[in-house]
Amino acid sequence: MSLQQKSGVNLKRKSEDKLEGNVKLRHNASTFHLLTVDFYSKQTSKRPASSEGAKVVAMSDNTPESSTTPGSTDTSNPTTCSNATQVQVWDGSLEQGVLQIKCLYVAIKNGNANPEKIKQRKDSVRAFLFYLEHELGPSPLLQKHKVDLALELIKKKADEGIYPEDIAVKGADLFDRFEAENWGSADITEQSESEEETAPNLSSSTAQSAAATRRGNEETAIALFPPPQHPIWGISGIMHGLGRKVNKVGAYSYVSDPRYVSEKRDFKVFGDNQLQPGDWWPMQRLALFHGAHGSAGGGISGCPELGCWSIVIAGNSPYHGMDEDLGETVFYSGDSSLDNTNRERVDVISRRTRSLQASLRSGRPVRVLRSAGRDRAYAPKVGIRYDGLYRVVAEREKVNGKGGKYLQFELCRSRIPNQRDFAETIAAAPTASQLRDHARMGERW
Repeated sequence: MSLQQKSGVNLKRKSEDKLEGNVKLRHNASTFHLLTVDFYSKQTSKRPASSEGAKVVAMSDNTPESSTTPGSTDTSNPTTCSNATQVQVWDGSLEQGVLQIKCLYVAIKNGNANPEKIKQRKDSVRAFLFYLEHELGPSPLLQKHKVDLALELIKKKADEGIYPEDIAVKGADLFDRFEAENWGSADITEQSESEEETAPNLSSSTAQSAAATRRGNEETAIALFPPPQHPIWGISGIMHGLGRKVNKVGAYSYVSDPRYVSEKRDFKVFGDNQLQPGDWWPMQRLALFHGAHGSAGGGISGCPELGCWSIVIAGNSPYHGMDEDLGETVFYSGDSSLDNTNRERVDVISRRTRSLQASLRSGRPVRVLRSAGRDRAYAPKVGIRYDGLYRVVAEREKVNGKGGKYLQFELCRSRIPNQRDFAETIAAAPTASQLRDHARMGERW
């Protein structure tokens, strides 16, 4: 069976296997080997065999988490562990990732590269593929920076036995999946390659220690993942699903926790997507994790042909003087409305704006979220809250401060059965408990 065929088998098996959020990860030295398709399955005997990298260990709920940090050698007992996990994650650009894929191919094929350098490149490629799948996703940036060609290279060379099996399977899988989604060209999530929120620093000594663990690989960084029982970052905490990434200077940003990526909900759904008005998260990135919105930082998520899935009314938006939030009625400006200078017409109607126009035509509901900010009467005190389903009911031309025309949309909260009352919704969150937990987001583990 070819590796490309194995990719399909693994995908089928992934859908059949029961995925468990409490699977524990181990890694050997600095390797970040998390990219076998079904690495979350407790049926670890089904994983493709590999002599390198991370091991997935099936453990009961009563078994302590197990992890070795980069550079450590205690790998003898899969059921004993420290409280937290450190692994390498991608911290470079898309161009650097493409270069790593190409250089790994050349180095292995020629057979004259330093073994340690080849190992570092394998680690980098694994981290890059994980980033593409779980952080960036299908995006027009992939074709812009020729990531599509790099993944195609992995797929074409899969049966030559040059790339390690896990990389070959995952690279071919990502190429097929992104190709099927047209490399994200139909979706609008306002996502950029560098889009990330800065995390509160734990302590300078912790940051320096983690940063010092890096082993000469400038494209990767150390990610710190919490123990499952942590009150804020653990399975029952408000930050569940995220960890912290330490960059070259010891500063933190957020990164998806690989143990729980199977819990991430698809946001490309019209309607409530199993959410309830009043659902709250400490930051927009977690609204993305729970399927409420399609971007960690942008305001519009949708498809110009089908419609808008969700919008965020940002508490500190630069559009404050142009948008108007009346609670159950919202006047929301189209993309780039601040920059238009043409007094005769709207110069460019972006794909984001077109997704709102599509919702006006179709009548499909739009999820509306509000994020914290002093400038909004209905915004939560902290974090971001889902406030229910609205419908786009009108579109009109307006004039901005530069005299240029722009499009503004009117959205009205839907009167549908079982949707929580608006006044009750905005009073529901954040709760006193959520406010206390939000204040503890900077706690170390």
